[in-house]
Amino acid sequence: MANHLLNFGDSWAHAADVGHKNGYARIVADSLEYNLQDYSIVSTSIPRMILQFQTFLDHYNPSDNYTALFFVTAVERLTLFENDRPLDIWPQSFGDFYSKWYSDSYGEFVANTSLITLQAMCRSRNIRDVYILGWQNPALWSDVDRRKFLDDANTCIAQQFGGTGTKPLYDLINRRDTTYLIPNNWHPNVAGHKFIAEAVLRHLELDR
Repeated sequence: MANHLLNFGDSWAHAADVGHKNGYARIVADSLEYNLQDYSIVSTSIPRMILQFQTFLDHYNPSDNYTALFFVTAVERLTLFENDRPLDIWPQSFGDFYSKWYSDSYGEFVANTSLITLQAMCRSRNIRDVYILGWQNPALWSDVDRRKFLDDANTCIAQQFGGTGTKPLYDLINRRDTTYLIPNNWHPNVAGHKFIAEAVLRHLELDR
């Protein structure tokens, strides 16, 4: 039986800015002595992780042991389909769609249904799943198991990095706080990825 760490999410999970060897998923995998399977894609949404998970299923071996990390990005990011191919969208580049069709209620609806789906998919395959809130604290439905989130979904990583207010990542950006972020890029730096990895490892230790 082989042990695998699965990595899902957007650019924070993908860690290209610091080199994949310094990303939190690689640090966790090396600490656990697990094989890392990385399915993260930059600029993607919460529901896109369902498609990432389906890609993993092509390589799923029920005899192996899996732990999955899901990085929960901004709820306003969405995945649509163009000519049957997934298309990730966000307000900065698709303003017309968001001005006509989007609402915060819809974003949280999509986020919650996606998280419930991911938790069910993992549960049915006996995969240990861990969820990392990035820079938002969405209102989670009672059907979402908060125990599977870092800090029981009480804080997001931007808050744990020291950000305050309703938009903690913007607070860090406005304060030019680069302790855990890359200047003028605002993805985690090496120290930030190490911070996230240590939080994941603490969570996994408590979960055992």
